[in-house]
Amino acid sequence: MSRTDTRQSGFPSGFLVAALLVASGLLWAVMFFGSLAHLARVAGGVPPFDIRPSGYSYAEAHAFLSAIGEQGRSYYASPELILDSFYPPLYAVSRGLALWWLTMPGQIRKTPVPLKVCWALVAIPI
Repeated sequence: MSRTDTRQSGFPSGFLVAALLVASGLLWAVMFFGSLAHLARVAGGVPPFDIRPSGYSYAEAHAFLSAIGEQGRSYYASPELILDSFYPPLYAVSRGLALWWLTMPGQIRKTPVPLKVCWALVAIPI
């Protein structure tokens, strides 16, 4: 199936792409302002693992886990890790489909974006 056939069949539709992007954003907001904020409060302001983009040492991980205590570790295991198991794949799929949809003929330019460029753009978020 060529890329124009995919466009004519309606997949991925703009609605699907937008819905997945919104779902990804909502899940991030629930985690960031909900469960991760709760864990930071329980830990006395120590940031949870998920909001440490530069990573953490063994000592920092141990300090965080000690700070949240048994109840905080239980909360971290559920709901935080459950939510966090859905976020990375949802993020990758939503961004990959958005890039694919944007590179389809007629979206941002009349001619198709070269297929190798499309595959590279789709692979980046994954």
